[in-house]
Amino acid sequence: MRDITIDNRTVYREDDLRRIFSAVLRDYHRRVSERPRTIVVRCVYRRLKDGFCGGYAHYNSGNVCLKLPKEPIIYQGEPAVERIARTLHHELDHCRGLRHGEMTHDANRDLSCVTGLTLRKRSLAKPKATPTPDDKLTRLIERRKRWETKAKRCESALRKLTRQIRGYERRAAAATPPKGDQP
Repeated sequence: MRDITIDNRTVYREDDLRRIFSAVLRDYHRRVSERPRTIVVRCVYRRLKDGFCGGYAHYNSGNVCLKLPKEPIIYQGEPAVERIARTLHHELDHCRGLRHGEMTHDANRDLSCVTGLTLRKRSLAKPKATPTPDDKLTRLIERRKRWETKAKRCESALRKLTRQIRGYERRAAAATPPKGDQP
């Protein structure tokens, strides 16, 4: 479905979110019977750890922000997928320009469009390969080269400072008159 763009900033798999959002949008546009507009859904985490799903959308826009729980748990007997679908329905009503008093109550929405869909977390960390002894040796040689370079820079800086100090000492010695020539 090309009428949805997802900006996913959570650990949930984007393909699962896309299936849920596409099912909700198909059902929504079938019920509302108006020309579908492009919807941009930004998914972020909800700060509270209560399992609730929230969000906001600006009136007469195509931008929705869904605030998802960090753990997809059952909230008040409702699975996370249905809770997300209910919230997206609600925010789509705001996108149409409806205010809360003009909407169908959220509890009366039919969510059969998302029955059987799941919400999984994506695997974030790839397993690290164990470094071989050759890899370790190569890294150690590279580190030694970096430290040798630092040592050369340090020696150059010390030589330069020593020259400057000698120059200032010579100027200071030339500027002070000898002790026996004072009147």
